[in-house]
Amino acid sequence: MMELLARESLNRRRSALNSGMAEKVEEEEFPDNLIEETLRRGTFLCEKEKAWVARRLRVEEWDWEKRKKAWLVLADVAGNKTVHKELYAQLEGALAGEGATFRQIIVMDVRRTSPTLSEAQRNSLIRVLFSLVKRNGRVAYCQGMNFIAELLFVQLGFDEEETFWMMSYLPEILGESYHTNLVWLMADVGVFGMMFRLARGDEARALEKLGVDLPLLAFPWFVTLFSKLRDVPLRSQIFESFLMTGPAALVQAAVAVASAAGRRARRFRTLNEFYKNYEALLDDPGLLATVSSDAKDFFVDPSLYLKLRAKAAKIEWRKARELAKQQTSHPLLNRCSLASPVCALDRAELKRERFETSGNPPVFRTGDLLKNLDPEYFLPSTPVAVPAPIPSAI
Repeated sequence: MMELLARESLNRRRSALNSGMAEKVEEEEFPDNLIEETLRRGTFLCEKEKAWVARRLRVEEWDWEKRKKAWLVLADVAGNKTVHKELYAQLEGALAGEGATFRQIIVMDVRRTSPTLSEAQRNSLIRVLFSLVKRNGRVAYCQGMNFIAELLFVQLGFDEEETFWMMSYLPEILGESYHTNLVWLMADVGVFGMMFRLARGDEARALEKLGVDLPLLAFPWFVTLFSKLRDVPLRSQIFESFLMTGPAALVQAAVAVASAAGRRARRFRTLNEFYKNYEALLDDPGLLATVSSDAKDFFVDPSLYLKLRAKAAKIEWRKARELAKQQTSHPLLNRCSLASPVCALDRAELKRERFETSGNPPVFRTGDLLKNLDPEYFLPSTPVAVPAPIPSAI
């Protein structure tokens, strides 16, 4: 059933391309200064307004400063800073002596995030990530978040409070269980594997012939939202698409990046040889152009993507419940360098009454945003003109 849905998604895209037309949704018009007024007033956007902003990001060649403002309103930063005024400062002051285990892990992760970070930048990232633990104990901190925070704060120049609220918005898109019991994360990895094999069969076979474990290959991409890639414009482009379209953008990007890796994998004869050169593959200066070009020929239909994700999540949810009964963690965590006790199954979460009675994973607000978006917006946006990295002392 899932494969049929995946094939239908690909066929629907091909039909649209062949006819020169794509599904369109009725577009509401809003004032041109919507973004500036939202930031000035410190208010939230409704989903239709967010869809309008996403369309502008798609078609307008905005400079980085304007795109940055669009990110802030898409992630509800302006509204949260008004409604929860001074919260970040209060959290920072309330953290002394609490959550020692989380703080230890955060400090260790921040130190190994990048060797170029200054001491001041490290301290800022620690404050941001530790404040997230205090604000939302259900999600708390999971390894991989340090790379996302580093992208936003160091590479893209958001301030501490903006980074904090951008990071706080992620569970609203991904779902709180995305980084804790991995149900939604593994669902997206499963959808990626299926779509990759269907849309890019030659590249998938090239990787699997070498013995590459596709879920293991993709797991860090989804955990870190691709923020470990060296190419800052590519990381920014993927994150922008993620803000506009939710987790489907991660599947789209994963297929494109895996396709690039698959084409390059043909030059290697062994799995060890592939992994020895894997970092160099991701550092290829031409990766951004390759991924952007590849994504134009690949498409995940929004409505079918949601169905695929829901079905995959139900499968992963059953697996998670069985693993919880067996008092063990997801086997992928035992093989992934990003694994930590923080990422282990949250057994208390699995015992919550609404899941025990319904047997279904929760539904999050991503679908509401997707319904207001034209399918064309799953294509990569115009490469973001990001600022140069902030100079830092080693």
